[in-house]
Amino acid sequence: MALLVAGSSAAACDDSGEPVNSTSCPFPTPPAPGQAAIGVPGVGGQSIPAPPGGSGMIKVVETGFSQFDDGSKVTIGAVVENGTGQVAYRTQVIFRAATGGGEPGIDKDETNRHLFEIPILRPGQRAVIGNFANVDDAALAATGKYPSIARAGLDLLRTQWIPAQDTNSYPTITTTVTAPASVAAANADGIPVAASSDACHDLRDRGASMVYRTSAGKIVGGTFDVYDKLGLCRTPAGQRSILPFPAVPAGADLKRTEATAMCDVTGPGSPSAAGPDGPVN
Repeated sequence: MALLVAGSSAAACDDSGEPVNSTSCPFPTPPAPGQAAIGVPGVGGQSIPAPPGGSGMIKVVETGFSQFDDGSKVTIGAVVENGTGQVAYRTQVIFRAATGGGEPGIDKDETNRHLFEIPILRPGQRAVIGNFANVDDAALAATGKYPSIARAGLDLLRTQWIPAQDTNSYPTITTTVTAPASVAAANADGIPVAASSDACHDLRDRGASMVYRTSAGKIVGGTFDVYDKLGLCRTPAGQRSILPFPAVPAGADLKRTEATAMCDVTGPGSPSAAGPDGPVN
C-alpha cells in the first residue's frame, strides 16, 4: 500500500550545490522562531481547525485496535488527514485507551511513551500511525485478569501551521509496503518499507509507523519504529525492513499494511512539547 502526497518529482540545486526552494526542487523551511503552536497541551481531540483565514481541519479519520497477550497489551492504529490548504508541521498526537467503565486503559506510568509527532502533513495528506501499549494492571491483583479495553485510538494535541506561501517548499514523500510471504516471515524478518522524496537532499529520519488491517480493511493495530537512522528519508529514496513489534496482530492481512515514513526538516524535539518528556520520536 502507498500513501502519496501530490507534488512534483524533479529535484535541482543551484551552482553551489545548495537546494533551491521551488516547485522543481522542494526543501522545507522550518517555522520562524517563536511561531506559536496551535492547541492546548494535555487536551486531546479528534480534530484541529485550520488557522484563521483557512478552511478545513486536521482530523483523525480512522482508528482500530486489538487486545492481546492474555489482555496485557493493546495494539492501536490510526489514520490522520490534513484537510486544510496549509502544511501542518510537527503535529503532536497521543494514543489513548479506556475500559468500558471509562477508566484509563494504558498503564499510567507509560502515558508519555505514547506521545509522538507527525513531522510534515501536506495539504490533503494522510498519515498512518500505530503503536502498542501495556494495559493498566491496577485491577489485576483483585480480579486476576486485565481489564477489557473498550475504546482505543488517537488524540490530536497541537500543530504548527506553515504559511501558505511556503507550501511548495515542503516535499512529497511517498511510502510503500511490500507484503512478506507469511506472518511468520514478517515477525522474523520484518516488513519491507520504502520511501521516496522529491526534496533537494536528505530529510531527517524520525522513525516510521505501520498500520495493520484485516482483508475487509478494518484497522486491527499498528507499530512505530522510533530508530532515527532508518534511512527512509534519504533523497531520492530509502528502504528498510520494519519489525512488527511485538508481532503482527491476529487477523491482519499483510497485503493491506500501510506505512508512513516520519521525515522532518530538523531532528527530534519540539519547543512546545505536550508532555513532560516530549515526543518519543
